[in-house]
Amino acid sequence: MKKQTINDVARLSGVGKATVSRVFSGSPLVSEATRERVLETAREIGYHPNPVARALTTAKTGNITIVLPSLQSFVMSQIVRGAMFAANKNGYSLFVLDSGEDSDKSGADYSDLLHEHASDGVIFCYESARQQMESVSLRRPVLFLESTPTKESLDCIRTDNRTGMRLLVEYLFELGHKRIAAVFGRRSPYSENRYIHFIAAMEGVGLPVTEDHLLFSNWAIEDGYRDFRSLMGLPFSSRPSAIVFISDFMATGALRAAADMGIAVPDEVSIAGTDDAETSAFLIPGLTTLGFDPHGLGEKAVEQLIRRIQYPDEEALHLVVPVTLRKRGSTGPVKW
Repeated sequence: MKKQTINDVARLSGVGKATVSRVFSGSPLVSEATRERVLETAREIGYHPNPVARALTTAKTGNITIVLPSLQSFVMSQIVRGAMFAANKNGYSLFVLDSGEDSDKSGADYSDLLHEHASDGVIFCYESARQQMESVSLRRPVLFLESTPTKESLDCIRTDNRTGMRLLVEYLFELGHKRIAAVFGRRSPYSENRYIHFIAAMEGVGLPVTEDHLLFSNWAIEDGYRDFRSLMGLPFSSRPSAIVFISDFMATGALRAAADMGIAVPDEVSIAGTDDAETSAFLIPGLTTLGFDPHGLGEKAVEQLIRRIQYPDEEALHLVVPVTLRKRGSTGPVKW
């Protein structure tokens, strides 16, 4: 089968070769309608621009990199799917770097990895090495996702954690819960931020917070399992009647631990998550959590990063995405 060329794309799209080149280099000089037509034609005939040749002629690679702590998370996999959809739609390839929960990677570690996967821009998720990534931003566009950079000149997109935690705590309080525990991820600016918002939400409804009810852990499902058992091992008089987990992935482990221990959810303890994983509605019982669209979050991050690549001098975007409370069967009124 004949290999398709840029000339074939131009001919079938009804545009010049230079226009096709501008589309694949991400030039802002092409209308959205023309861009869509060219990209659709390229997909139909199976044309893929040579990334090496393009880099040599445009100083662009056509690649975007997303750095995240773990692909095991249901939510992060949805973010990646959304990012990949938007990247492909705009003629970019997406590299995924999984740091394996290693928040101690040095700036040199990240620089080496990003050099090996040459990219026009980087999306950085969940805070695991914020300062290192801010140094990377001196050399290429970086967007912070679910993270807040110290430099206001950098783009960031995050969910409304403050409002979300308030909605959860107020709902549990309305159900009669007075002893509410919270399990956070590994200590990082992201987890500390959630911690601060949880404390504020508890103070907002006049509930005390005890150190025994606040755990910093990790993000894995087995961590949720272990931390639930730890909290349920407290003396009955100080045992929480409700537990908020910083991720649905961890809360899933907690539900399994409850089943193994013979603890009824929600009759004996209520369990909630905070990021509405795709699987959360299908657990038994369904998991109460905070709802947002992780796929859409990934899409928006890529679209903004591409815009930053094209318009580097635009004012920084600081976008806060609203969340909703999704009430399901894992939470209920206090019965003891």
